[in-house]
Amino acid sequence: MIAIFESLLQESIDRKASDLHISATKPPYLRCHGELISKKNEAWTPSGMESLLNELLNDQQRQAFERERSLDLAYSLKSNDRFRLNLFYERNTPALAVRRLNDQIQDYESLNLPPVLDKIPELTDGLVLITGPTGSGKSNHPCRHDRQDQSYQALSHHHD
Repeated sequence: MIAIFESLLQESIDRKASDLHISATKPPYLRCHGELISKKNEAWTPSGMESLLNELLNDQQRQAFERERSLDLAYSLKSNDRFRLNLFYERNTPALAVRRLNDQIQDYESLNLPPVLDKIPELTDGLVLITGPTGSGKSNHPCRHDRQDQSYQALSHHHD
């Protein structure tokens, strides 16, 4: 099953999909440019999902998944492409949402953010919340301000 999974990951890269959705009751879906595209004729079965989970998870991860009914982890292909995996239960069967992680931090200008955000590192107190839709640069913005003369903490919680 891992070979099939990796071929879906590779297809998601080739098609520039932002997400891959796999469940035990439906065919896989790729999210390309905001649109869900079904991989008809490639439906997974509950036993296929169980086989995939057995190959993906070690014993400790498997126990945590069964206890919490969800699990986040990372996965890398031999090509060094990296993915964030979110395992969860959908109608009492395992399901998986996969997002490719960008290997490069975008520069500030390419994010098309309002110029006022460039002033954030100059703030001396307060709480700054950076919110927005998936792919809008929430994680990249604090990385741009890696200045030795200033220090601040970036707390991050992603909930997509």
